[in-house]
Amino acid sequence: MKCSSRLTRAVLSCWVFLVYYISALKTAVAVKVFIPPNSKTKGCTVSFPYASYHSYSSKFFPNCDKEYYAKQYYIALKDKMLNDFRINTAFHILAYDDHSEPIVPDLLLENQISFLNSVFGKHGITFNVKKVYVNNTHFRKRLNVPFCNREDIGNGICSLMCNTSTTNYDGGDCVDVDKFGCNRTSIGNNICNQNCNFKIFKYDGGDCCLEQEKPVENCVDPSNKGLRWYSYAEYKDMAFKQSGIEVFNVGFTSMPDCKWCGGMTTAPFVPWGAWKNRQTSGSILRDITIGGPQNSDIVKGGGAILLHEVGHALGLGHTFIGVEAGSFNMGGGPFCKGDGPMKNHQCLERNQNSRTWSLGDLCPDTLPSPVAFGCRGDKIKDTALTPAKDCDGNRWVNFTKNNFMGFNYLQAGCKAEFTMCQYSKMRCTLDDVYSSWQSLPQSLIQPSTVVLEPIAELTNASSVQLLFAAPLNVGLRDGNKSGSNLLSFQIERKSILEEKVIVMNTKEQNVFQGQLVVYVDKTVLPGTTYVYRVRAVNPKNGRAGHSFSYSSRLIHIPRALPSPSPASSDRNKTKNPQSDDGILIVIIVAAVMIILPIFVFVIHGNWNSLSVLSHSCYNCKRRYFTREYERGTSFDLTTESGGKEYTIL
Repeated sequence: MKCSSRLTRAVLSCWVFLVYYISALKTAVAVKVFIPPNSKTKGCTVSFPYASYHSYSSKFFPNCDKEYYAKQYYIALKDKMLNDFRINTAFHILAYDDHSEPIVPDLLLENQISFLNSVFGKHGITFNVKKVYVNNTHFRKRLNVPFCNREDIGNGICSLMCNTSTTNYDGGDCVDVDKFGCNRTSIGNNICNQNCNFKIFKYDGGDCCLEQEKPVENCVDPSNKGLRWYSYAEYKDMAFKQSGIEVFNVGFTSMPDCKWCGGMTTAPFVPWGAWKNRQTSGSILRDITIGGPQNSDIVKGGGAILLHEVGHALGLGHTFIGVEAGSFNMGGGPFCKGDGPMKNHQCLERNQNSRTWSLGDLCPDTLPSPVAFGCRGDKIKDTALTPAKDCDGNRWVNFTKNNFMGFNYLQAGCKAEFTMCQYSKMRCTLDDVYSSWQSLPQSLIQPSTVVLEPIAELTNASSVQLLFAAPLNVGLRDGNKSGSNLLSFQIERKSILEEKVIVMNTKEQNVFQGQLVVYVDKTVLPGTTYVYRVRAVNPKNGRAGHSFSYSSRLIHIPRALPSPSPASSDRNKTKNPQSDDGILIVIIVAAVMIILPIFVFVIHGNWNSLSVLSHSCYNCKRRYFTREYERGTSFDLTTESGGKEYTIL
């Protein structure tokens, strides 16, 4: 009986694995994205973490960088098919512990909010701003050094982003410290000697961080809590976590004078970081950049830098990204011969008149542009442009000079704007990533419009198969990590010979963003021509998409029974879980699971082998059922994927 029970346990444990396998296989089949015929499934992207180098990516290709979504959102925005989007926003304003001296005056804050809403409100995007005062004397007195971290200081390598006087030039890594003439006999005498305030001299033996030596002015030892500066990460961990995850966080800090000290944004929409890090993601801007155009005499950029950072948060790249392909602050470019980081020459805009959805900043209504910090005069001369010439060695003749996603607006009097393509890409990103930012109660959240045209296919003389995409915003707040929601779909069918519109409703089903949805209409009449359109409905609150999709192409039902039509595009083929191949696989796996334990017992003649096998069967499901989750794609259970893993059990 003992042996029999162990054999039974081994068989059962492996059957558990089989059940998990079949369950996950069904999930992999069900979650398939809709891709229009002849559409690219990879390409250039401006989204983090590839934005710095604008790499050609097949692994991470955001929906709104895909040409077919970008184009359709562009058309839908022009046709006013998209609902308005009001964004919950928190402005974090540093002040002293006693609430005094907020870092940005209230008048400038109000002017900034007004400017923000006037620009984005043109196309239905507005910001519901809450002012959050962060009363912290320690941070209020100190400077924020962007893109520099404590561990970068004094490590023997000059870090460009830390090379400022505030850090004593990266703790001395970026200068010849001997030229400062440190008197070594004065080290450790309890008096701060700036000539010795470098890592090699142990920061004057710690003298410059002593309380009586005003550490807020002199302490540059990154290991000391009195350090006179702080990093971006330190600030956002202190301030942003107060707001929760359903808010676009914007913080204001004092910064040193450097060309990259204006604003920065972390993108919380990377699939593997969205749920973990969104709470402390957002934008941080220098205090002197906050205000409106009417404050240009005292506000750097006239309030445009915040709009630039919002553009990044909503999926936009720099207008010069297809020319200066490397990160501007890291120098270099253009990498015309593929000698740049990650061989990014595939995404360069070589022609100065290039207008394409697939290269550069992925917008055809912005021209390829060099980096320029103005729109006229000395700021726009060849000597002020980076790079000075294009990949063909030609001088710049015509380029975008008035866009928020360049740097031209930093010169006083230079106006800026977003193009229609940029507005539509931001609106797409709001649907795809930031549905929880909406300033609406849960009861009013609605799925977004189905923007991709449905495909109608004739299956036989009495039925039509309709294939379409679930909306990018399925109408659920971000508490659900899977990005799925229970939706139904309204399908309108109209005959070209009749005015009457037939409305059909699908059953409720859990769908993912952009998922392929298949509906079969078996009520068509021979000799009739039809057209279809769809929209999503959230059955929980009865909210439907703002408008119906664009109509499908006409489909004619012949009077005679046709030969079987070719299957739809391979990209949208749906596998039948009950197909012969599927049944055969299940039978084979089941047989192996039953026979294998018995085989091991017969060969080895001991039950310890079965015990080991049983243990491995209980644990192998973790190995086979952990895969990186990528937004809107199905799980591939047959191949290993790189990167981090996401458990689907």
